[in-house]
Amino acid sequence: MMRKSKSTKQRGLPVDVGGETGYAIRNYRFTSPVATAWEGISTLAELFEESCKKYASKRLLGTQKLISREMEETADGRSFEKLHLGSYERLNYEEVFKNVSNFSSGLLALEHKRQERAAIFADVQRLGMESPIDADLPVSADIAVIMYTSGSTGLPKNVMVAVGCAIGYGNPSTPTDTSNKIKRGTKGDVSVLGPTLMTAVPAILDRVRDGVQKKVDAKGGLTKKLFEIGYRRRLSAINGSWFGAWGLEMILWDFIVFRKVRAVLGGGYLISDSPMPQGEIVTGGPSVTAGYLKNEAKTNEVYKVDERGIWWFYTGDIGQIHPDGCLGIIDRKKNMVEAALIVSPYVDNLMLHADPFRNYCVALVVPSPNSVEDWAQKQGITYTDFSDLCQKEETIKEVYGSLLKAVFQCHHTVYSLCRLRRQPRLQKFEIPSKIKLLPDPWTPEAGLVTAALKLKREVIRKTFSLELSKLYT
Repeated sequence: MMRKSKSTKQRGLPVDVGGETGYAIRNYRFTSPVATAWEGISTLAELFEESCKKYASKRLLGTQKLISREMEETADGRSFEKLHLGSYERLNYEEVFKNVSNFSSGLLALEHKRQERAAIFADVQRLGMESPIDADLPVSADIAVIMYTSGSTGLPKNVMVAVGCAIGYGNPSTPTDTSNKIKRGTKGDVSVLGPTLMTAVPAILDRVRDGVQKKVDAKGGLTKKLFEIGYRRRLSAINGSWFGAWGLEMILWDFIVFRKVRAVLGGGYLISDSPMPQGEIVTGGPSVTAGYLKNEAKTNEVYKVDERGIWWFYTGDIGQIHPDGCLGIIDRKKNMVEAALIVSPYVDNLMLHADPFRNYCVALVVPSPNSVEDWAQKQGITYTDFSDLCQKEETIKEVYGSLLKAVFQCHHTVYSLCRLRRQPRLQKFEIPSKIKLLPDPWTPEAGLVTAALKLKREVIRKTFSLELSKLYT
């Protein structure tokens, strides 16, 4: 049955902001930058107080209870920590405001003054409960928070941040029921919280996508075929095609294929191939952070002021503008090639490395134990443990072949990111000529990735410097 594509509601509209040539958009409801949510409110402190008065009895924050920590040992003798998490314990606006007021009083009781920096400790709140003091609220020019960046490219930088819904916080290692730190048979953060809206760094969404893709690949046969057909049909409809799955067919595919994904996240992770403007995301206006603390060179590199006096931040994120004017983040400028490679079902993590004195690059690859061991079993390959399997020539050849397939056939892969679809083919020197398989996962605890699961590239290079050197011999 054919269906005419509906006109798309424009939620973002083009706007002239001056400065460098680019594609600028604004929220359709506002013709100029929004400085405040309510009249007379100019700081986060004032916004918080007003929100707590208006929504006193409504839920605001939730934290998930840790029931137990357990160590599980694998067949090859490696140990991994698994968490058993309970339900969320929630606070309403009034309760949160009371806690904040106690903390504020505690700082004042310690004679902490405006413009002074403070490290946060639990005893401050207890001290404030014992001696409540009226708060000395900041002005909009005051620095509210010095927030450390992840440090994925070196030492963490210190970002200076100037001053109505329920929120629950999750951990990068525990978002879903199948996350690597969740004890088998127990629930992850998202399953317990059941959010209507979820924000996450791309690495988390990539792991969710990879988890779905690998489960589908593992089932194979009719299950995989139905998934691929259903995905193509629904994606076609979402892109407005007359020939996509609508009506009863849409309900059928949702029931057969997508309900399990939706049960976890409330929707799928979709990338469209329709032409959309792409480029680096640049944000500007009064809410942009003031720069990096005591790092003028880095501040001047990524922050700029235009001829109108507007302060702009060059994020390093690659974005695309959807037909309705909404902005989607699709990658980091630095990660375009790695994003194409990591869709391989054999890969949990990887990092490309290029020696400036050589004309080819190499890759450190952390294989997925389940996928690689399943392949080895089907091939009749014997091995003592996973580390031994990673050293075998046939394993390296199989994983390397999957990386090449991920690069050159990404547009045929159901959940491929297809970051490079409107750019020229990868150059030969951008594709790794050799790889090294590393059996141990890269975790925040090991210091190889940040809490947001970004690679700590310099740390990884130093940790595996010998392995990298051998790849170039």
